[in-house]
Amino acid sequence: ELCLSRIWDQPALTDKITRYLSLWTDRDDVRQMLNKALFGDGELFDTQYLSLLPLLRQSGAIAMDHRTRLLRLTRRDLHWAAKAEALLTLMIFPLEEKHFEQLRRAYDREASPYVKKVILALFLKAPFRVKQRAFKETITEPEEETNRLRKFLWSMGNNPEKCKPTLK
Repeated sequence: ELCLSRIWDQPALTDKITRYLSLWTDRDDVRQMLNKALFGDGELFDTQYLSLLPLLRQSGAIAMDHRTRLLRLTRRDLHWAAKAEALLTLMIFPLEEKHFEQLRRAYDREASPYVKKVILALFLKAPFRVKQRAFKETITEPEEETNRLRKFLWSMGNNPEKCKPTLK
């Protein structure tokens, strides 16, 4: 509780506090505190999400109901790095088709090429036909680096041998 109150009182100390808390992530009270901090009623700064999301992944406090909460975080008006952290956390979970549909809509809304790249990487977990459809629909991606990653991920999913020249 003291750490949580310090996070609220002094948001600039969140990174230091999470380094301390990382030693105690096996405790249930710390796991509950993380859950409350990230998904409770309180308002967090983007930098706090950047510190607390990796701590949540490390803590083992991740549960299946976090999938929906993490997807909800990506729809909020957060810094691109905080959105990317939330999406990276989704890599832990098995995702269903409805989640990939939400990710596809998020891809269209997203302005940051960094977040778009994480979304594309998540599509590697999709069933083959969903993955193919998503890569086909994003073929007109105007940002060159994101399009290059999309091509690489597509080739990884289709033919690993074709992937090597694409990577080069």
